[in-house]
Amino acid sequence: MKHMKRVQRLSQPKIVTQSSKQEWNSVTSRKTKKRTSPPTVSKRVMELALPKNLTTLNDFSKDVRDPFKVRPSALKAICSLRTKLLARPKYVENSFGEPRNNVTP
Repeated sequence: MKHMKRVQRLSQPKIVTQSSKQEWNSVTSRKTKKRTSPPTVSKRVMELALPKNLTTLNDFSKDVRDPFKVRPSALKAICSLRTKLLARPKYVENSFGEPRNNVTP
């Protein structure tokens, strides 16, 4: 029963409030004086990589290493990019029509 409760709590989106930010700041300021705000990830990256039910940065950092947590749409985009890059010609012809192998596209 305890386990079920925990799962339920995790699936609900957490709201990052001012107090939680201050809490984070106080924790980090003990370790390093430089950082004053929690690390941020751009919204687009979050949208691509996060499954729908995870909304906070903490959840993001926990699950970012699990490849199955990436949304299929993001995976599709990554794969299409990869195939485009692999489909590039390996060599470029010089002015005499001969292939130059050492040219990077």
